[in-house]
Amino acid sequence: MGCSTSMYTRKNQSHFDYPNSNITPLSNSNVTGVYKTGLSLKPPTITSEVERLAYNDALIKVNGADMIINIDYEWKVTIIPIYVLQFYIGTLTVSGQPVSMEIGNQILSEAN
Repeated sequence: MGCSTSMYTRKNQSHFDYPNSNITPLSNSNVTGVYKTGLSLKPPTITSEVERLAYNDALIKVNGADMIINIDYEWKVTIIPIYVLQFYIGTLTVSGQPVSMEIGNQILSEAN
């Protein structure tokens, strides 16, 4: 019998948006991406690669999506004891609203 522990947090967005960009929602519903680490003898940690793979899993589900906003971010570690050993599996789930980003063309300063 195994057990698990999880961490939940709310994040604003998955990627950097340019200061002069226009953000357009692509859907009224949320999109979800998941990434699972392999079975390991050490507890897994969240790395930038794990985050990137989870975000990419969500982004490929909506055509034209550049990033996700209003993200529900959950990291879950499952512990599987087998005799004297403990195995670990990490699962990162991200869910949020897909948006597209277009770099704006505003004139930021005007020469006289």
